[in-house]
Amino acid sequence: MIKITIVRYGDADLGKIESFKDEVRGKPAERSQEHIRNFFRPPDYIVLAHAGSKLVGMIRLDVRKEVLVGSVHTTCGMIGGVLVHPDHRMQGIAQMMLKEAMQKLYREKMAFAMLCTDISKLGKLYKKVGFVPLNKPYYFINSDGIPTVDNEGMIASVCERETYELARRADTKINIGPSDA
Repeated sequence: MIKITIVRYGDADLGKIESFKDEVRGKPAERSQEHIRNFFRPPDYIVLAHAGSKLVGMIRLDVRKEVLVGSVHTTCGMIGGVLVHPDHRMQGIAQMMLKEAMQKLYREKMAFAMLCTDISKLGKLYKKVGFVPLNKPYYFINSDGIPTVDNEGMIASVCERETYELARRADTKINIGPSDA
């Protein structure tokens, strides 16, 4: 049986999480300087999946309170780092974690949720929990304070359908603020 929990990042067993990430990836993650500049902040929460005492999945979850959609200041939940141990894939664990993450974002009153992924490979998974391709660039500020663009975003409505619809419009710029993915 799989148990899903959400813990504040500071309360998580970070050594266990780093070991899990290295095991799933097959080696310690190598980070380019560009990656470090663009993705530098720890998340607010970690969604964890356990089979007994064994960690078998995780998701990074961030609560953004200063997002700009067009001229509207709003909130956004950011999902990233979805990992499931290879021995436990194709069992619905990622989907269970994503559903729990979306419920947490609802409790946090986030207007919408976003994530960045290779849509051609993983879009089908995220569509199962309500995400659709953004089909336009979005912007964030890297650790050097430089505005940066990404194009592989997906978006889902959480608490504010009107803000979500505004964010999906082709002519509306989305700035998610300082990077943390």
